[in-house]
Amino acid sequence: MKTKNTVISLLLVVILILPLAACGRKSSSKDKAPTASPTPLTLDLEPRITHVPITPMPGFSAPDPGCEIAFPTEERYHYDMDLTLDSVHRTVSGHVVLDFFNDSEDAWDKLCLRDYSSQFKDAATAGYSVFRFTTNGALTEITGVTDGRDNTALTITRDEDVSVVWVPLAKPLAPGENMRLTYDFTATIPTVKDRYGAQTGIFNVTNFYPILAEYADGEWSRYPYFQTGECFYSEIADYHVKLTVPSKYTVVSTGTETEKKTAGDTTVYTLDAPCVRDFVFCAGDTFGLATKEVEGVRVNVFYNKLLHTEAQTENACEKCFEAAEESFAAFGEAFGRYPYEELDIVLAEIEAGGMEYPNLVIITDWMFFTENPDELQFYSYEAQIIIAHEIGHQWFMGIVGSNSGEEPWLDESFASYTESVYNAYRVKMDHTPYYMSLTPHELTPGNDFPLNRGYFDFGNDETYVHAIYSLGAEVLNELEDILGEENFHAVIREYVRRNAFKNAETADFFEVLFSCCGTENAEINELLELAFDLP
Repeated sequence: MKTKNTVISLLLVVILILPLAACGRKSSSKDKAPTASPTPLTLDLEPRITHVPITPMPGFSAPDPGCEIAFPTEERYHYDMDLTLDSVHRTVSGHVVLDFFNDSEDAWDKLCLRDYSSQFKDAATAGYSVFRFTTNGALTEITGVTDGRDNTALTITRDEDVSVVWVPLAKPLAPGENMRLTYDFTATIPTVKDRYGAQTGIFNVTNFYPILAEYADGEWSRYPYFQTGECFYSEIADYHVKLTVPSKYTVVSTGTETEKKTAGDTTVYTLDAPCVRDFVFCAGDTFGLATKEVEGVRVNVFYNKLLHTEAQTENACEKCFEAAEESFAAFGEAFGRYPYEELDIVLAEIEAGGMEYPNLVIITDWMFFTENPDELQFYSYEAQIIIAHEIGHQWFMGIVGSNSGEEPWLDESFASYTESVYNAYRVKMDHTPYYMSLTPHELTPGNDFPLNRGYFDFGNDETYVHAIYSLGAEVLNELEDILGEENFHAVIREYVRRNAFKNAETADFFEVLFSCCGTENAEINELLELAFDLP
């Protein structure tokens, strides 16, 4: 996710350092417009420091640039969901059949579901200031919970953190044992400009169903919800979804549409999403659509066709397609090709600069629709960087998962680093880069380090954003400077290969890094000791 407040504060000083294109708070554009029409900068892109690329350690190998990232053949979880969106009462309800297995060495005497929708029952639990927003959400109703092994009816309890739902099992689930869990739920969608909310006829329905939490290190993950960044953590699964909506509504979702049937006032969409960490959708009766084949991927841009002129939407779609094309080319070469059939870009009114989900990104729309021509060009550049950042998350959050609450740098720092990869690709193509730091961040002891700590360990959002989005990306750029671009991208491709469709930890990245450069490189060791809390 990328925050808007950080982006705009940097724009005001005309230093386009690092727009935070992931999850974050964003204030109204009319309060943040610059006093003068900004002009994009053309900057000297010579390396900050000249390094001689290292020679990789004997035995180090990595997939070739532009390699394929194949779906795993191993057994994985499966969600079968029959959902209904009630646009009048702002609810999404459904029946869920979850087939899963105990992949740990411990017997599970209880399960943990994460019910993030319930956080929006009031402003405080949703992570908002109670003085700025009212959320009018509600506690999710969860009923009919059943253990399919013997059709035992199960009860649920909640922690003080209402998103943590416990399901005690009458019979423990042994290591390696399979289980089917069924349940019904009804979640309320708040009227907020957010990644989860309804505004101007468009519903962003994300993190809405109770999802099985991740079991790691002997316990169920229950890291608290927060707004400023990605904070979700789950296993790869296949999704088969039937979604009923009002017939006048268009649906945008994770995965691909395989069938659409309209009967009277309702339409049923059948949607299949293989090998993803989550399922989300957006729906509305004012969506316009533009579609283009980009690097073998079907890219769909959805926008509110009632709010803007034809010329404005045409420009917005053109910029979205350009950003997607360049992102897929740059990231496919550096990290491995995007393995899914489709990517949806939804332009919507949200408080964050952008938000990433499997096969779908939500981008704040105001940057594309300012009426001042100079500002339009400038903010279109910024929006494309945000799109690149969110597409970068398809690799670092989507393909390679992590606990983004406890180790957010593996998620947001990597996604912010992809912005540099994106800009470097533009330079290679003789295109003007969209932004570049005028001076690198000074990496010094105590400079909001270490990176490898949880969101709440940073103390406040300002420190967290600076460390995870800016300094984290700078550390990765420094590693690239030391190793050389070719070697560092090889390290990342090998990191992706080893951890694709799994959840990685900081140690997993260092393991690959050291297999390339060894453990005796003084410059790298000095950088890592500065930026990380190492054992």
